[in-house]
Amino acid sequence: MTHMHFDHVGGMEMFPAAFPKATFYVQKKEYDFWIKNPFSKRAQFNRDEVALKAMADLEGTDRLALICGDQKIIPGIEVLLAPGHTPGLQAVAVNTAKGTAFVASDLSPIHRALREDLTGSVYTDLISSLASYDKIKARATSIDLIFVGHDAKLFTDFPKVAEDITRLV
Repeated sequence: MTHMHFDHVGGMEMFPAAFPKATFYVQKKEYDFWIKNPFSKRAQFNRDEVALKAMADLEGTDRLALICGDQKIIPGIEVLLAPGHTPGLQAVAVNTAKGTAFVASDLSPIHRALREDLTGSVYTDLISSLASYDKIKARATSIDLIFVGHDAKLFTDFPKVAEDITRLV
């Protein structure tokens, strides 16, 4: 889970049964904010209560891995703490034939904003967000290998391999 905003954690109530062997990785900072911090219950945070309950139900099981910072998951895949948009957003580094690519989720609202060092309006910490931009840009082989989650260009600038699925690298 890159982060626990409603549009990224939605459907979580179905995932444990749909993926019975999966382990769900989330930053502990992110999990603690959404599950344990009363501030997250304020209207501004647009919670998905059903999905968050499903996440909470996994606590203490081997299905939920709470990560503290950067960590290799398996050879070629690493999660990096990249707060700012949320307290514990994480980006996923993937080794590819073209170099290290990032599934960066909501690190930036669109790729152009990342390229121009701009931010959107939905951030819990603007300074941390800009520091996370720098961190991920420094680790990626190329800025063109950083993929953010809400950019329409993901569907227009890359080859379609199936309905709603594009090949990024």
